[in-house]
Amino acid sequence: GEDKPDVILMDIRIKGAMDGIDVAEVIRNRFDIPVVFLTTNLDEEKINYADYASPFGHVQKPVQKIDLKMAIEMALYVMRVNAKQKKIEIALAESEKRYKGLLNILDAGVVVHAADTSIILNNPKASDILGLTEEQMRGKEAIDPQWLFYYEDGKPVPLEEYPVNRVFSTKQDLRNMVMAINRPQKNDRVWVLINGFPVFNANEEIEEVIINF
Repeated sequence: GEDKPDVILMDIRIKGAMDGIDVAEVIRNRFDIPVVFLTTNLDEEKINYADYASPFGHVQKPVQKIDLKMAIEMALYVMRVNAKQKKIEIALAESEKRYKGLLNILDAGVVVHAADTSIILNNPKASDILGLTEEQMRGKEAIDPQWLFYYEDGKPVPLEEYPVNRVFSTKQDLRNMVMAINRPQKNDRVWVLINGFPVFNANEEIEEVIINF
């Protein structure tokens, strides 16, 4: 803990109650230091067991310099990659926290639909406007029989013309659509101005649809 080396060469067989694999797991959990295992027997069962300790490589004894050099360099390289990945994950988590905080203070309803039209995210204002709790909204789909839309003339909107379905079918943004939405919990209708846009993945397929009103 005081020295914190860059890499550890750990013999799988060591004296004491714990073997090298057990020790490597403790090191990984407490210090996050890469461990390269030394072993006289690279049998598959032992190596599979060693994988639980997330080793950064194995070197067979008697140790050859080239094998040791390659194992250490690979361990240090993987460690650097992992460190960068952790920084990215931390940055994404902080960004998501700010994003959700912004959603929560918006004075507009925001609903994120998955590819099957089910709701995967919504902000409190959306729940308030629609008269549903966030728990009631989560997983709710556009085809839900209680989720009824009406045109300005009072006629019901066919399912294929529902805002989220329009975006999925046209793959284009939806702008300034005025509709009434049935609120089954309150037994009334609420009039909303709806906008929506698709979110595409790397294959140019719609991954999500974001609706705001």
